Amino acid sequence: MRKLNVQSFTMPAFLRQTSRSTDGFTLVELMIVVAIIGILAAVAVPSYNKFQAQARQSEAKMSLSGVYMAEKSFATNADNFSGCLNSLLPDAKAEYYTFGFAEDGKTCGLSGEESCFNSAFDGSSGTACVLGDKVTFFKATRSAGPGAVAASPTATGKVNKATFTAEATGAIGASKVDIWTIDDKKTLTNTQKAL
Repeated sequence: MRKLNVQSFTMPAFLRQTSRSTDGFTLVELMIVVAIIGILAAVAVPSYNKFQAQARQSEAKMSLSGVYMAEKSFATNADNFSGCLNSLLPDAKAEYYTFGFAEDGKTCGLSGEESCFNSAFDGSSGTACVLGDKVTFFKATRSAGPGAVAASPTATGKVNKATFTAEATGAIGASKVDIWTIDDKKTLTNTQKAL
């Protein structure tokens, strides 16, 4: 029997271990990981922005609910609604939404001919909002969307002796401005949807 010389035996090329190191990653492997992360980001970022905008809408709903409660409380005593939001809501703050009233309806008071921008009605001329108190709306301090911060509510935000419609307008991160209204019947409406 013949002995096989192991040293002269060569392994086939596909079984031989290559000379490259097994530590680290190849460029192809890294590019695959980067591509996967890019795809995940492309799906996740728009969804995150939408959820963030929906969360910002809660500011409009809370602000308008505060206006509704303050107006109803004021009307219980004065038999009128008032446009003086700073008197009705002294601690109110606006971040993404400008909210309140845009126009002075001169249809308030006992006569129905007084300015609605009074903080009290006494039967003659009423008590006008004092200096620094004549705030009919609260201006937003920030804009998260492409639109600018609303300078004031649109003509939808109005008040008179028997009815009111308060408006909240905000740039919350969507492609257009988001507008909400609430009226004296507590009907909350998203009149211009930004989502």
